[in-house]
Amino acid sequence: MLVNRQWFEIGVKIFWSEFTYKFPPLLACIPEESKQIIRDNVTFIPETEFVTPSYNYASCIQVFNINYLNELIRRIIIRYDPENTVNDDQEQFQTYKEVIYRETLKLLMRNAPIRKLNFYTQIDEDDTPHVDFGSFPGAVNTLMNVTTLACCTDQDPRFFQTIVSCKRLEAITLYMQKEFSDGLMDTINAQNNLKDINIQREEKSTNWPVIADSMENHPTHRNTITIVNLSFKGYKSSIRFLRNFQNLTELTLCTFHDYFDDFNELQHVYFPHLRFLSLRFIIPKEECLMKFFEINGKNLETLEIDSNNDELDFAIPRFCPKLKVYGKVRNSRELLENTFDNCRNLESITVTCKNNQFNESQIIKFVGRSMPKNHIKLTICTKIPNQSELLLGELDNALKSLHNYISPKTISLTLRRAYRVEIKPSIRDLIRRYETNGIIKKFKTEEHYSW
Repeated sequence: MLVNRQWFEIGVKIFWSEFTYKFPPLLACIPEESKQIIRDNVTFIPETEFVTPSYNYASCIQVFNINYLNELIRRIIIRYDPENTVNDDQEQFQTYKEVIYRETLKLLMRNAPIRKLNFYTQIDEDDTPHVDFGSFPGAVNTLMNVTTLACCTDQDPRFFQTIVSCKRLEAITLYMQKEFSDGLMDTINAQNNLKDINIQREEKSTNWPVIADSMENHPTHRNTITIVNLSFKGYKSSIRFLRNFQNLTELTLCTFHDYFDDFNELQHVYFPHLRFLSLRFIIPKEECLMKFFEINGKNLETLEIDSNNDELDFAIPRFCPKLKVYGKVRNSRELLENTFDNCRNLESITVTCKNNQFNESQIIKFVGRSMPKNHIKLTICTKIPNQSELLLGELDNALKSLHNYISPKTISLTLRRAYRVEIKPSIRDLIRRYETNGIIKKFKTEEHYSW
């Protein structure tokens, strides 16, 4: 700091731009008036927490997540409270928490240049104190500059009454609950530069038509929105409004239905700019998908889909020749050959082991022989234990084959299993050896129960 004040300020603004639960000088940054309020009501916090720092760190915060504030306050109370109120007296604990919560939010609304605001609480709603943002000095001016917002649809109405003046939102994530707060739709409708919409609909929410109709009829959303992520639980949810989004570049659909007839509404729609498509846990009719890919596949660069239909699986590479990222392909020799023959720009592929045709080592060798470029990211998903036993000799031969080409080929390898399994020490030693000679650029294992 003493050497170069300018470089110090640049570094501090970068380092403290995102608020986390590890933000140490929080109480030290608040004004003296707020410190005294906390001293009077939370008497066990030592004076060391209130020592004013040499720099106003709160003025650097551009990314704020309410969950981190809740966790930070909880840790402060647990660290110093001799009565252990967090376990023994929940009412008193909430009183302590609300005092600190209110005074720290008052600081942030006055000083922090917040651009990304996540106000979706992952804890019990009753554990988060309810505050009137409009009562904080500077709150309206601070929230006017927010460009990314995440919140629940049943947020305290006073929150929306304050943030409705913000006209700069470019991305919004809504966690749909049963109730809609006053001011929510006014906030959405006030945006004329919205580019990214992410909606997570819970099973108990019934207000989806309100949002869908608003999106469909808004004068600018159809032109500005380029990224859509929709996740549904329970009720059917019409996605007809997407037909108007002709500038759409990324589309993610996720549902936990046993069916997804709603996709029928898009099968004949042409999206000239669509580059990314992810269909998670959904099962549209194959004929609808075939028609959609026939119309929109030629420009797709990323596709995530889990299909078990041979006709569709063979058609996708033909309709989508520009794919760079493709998942998931079943471990069938014919399907893999068809994929690599048609998709000559592939940089990443995910292969699922749903039968006993290929094990992991055989997939590595086959992909290495067939891949169109000298490097590829390969992810292998296995669900049944006997499909994922890595044999030392087979794996060594598979990796060695990558080195035998005139121009050696390399891979970044991820083994994703639906269960916990330990990699044998001999296998790990072999992988490290190929990491050392550059054949394996990166190796990791993941445990995923979703399929």
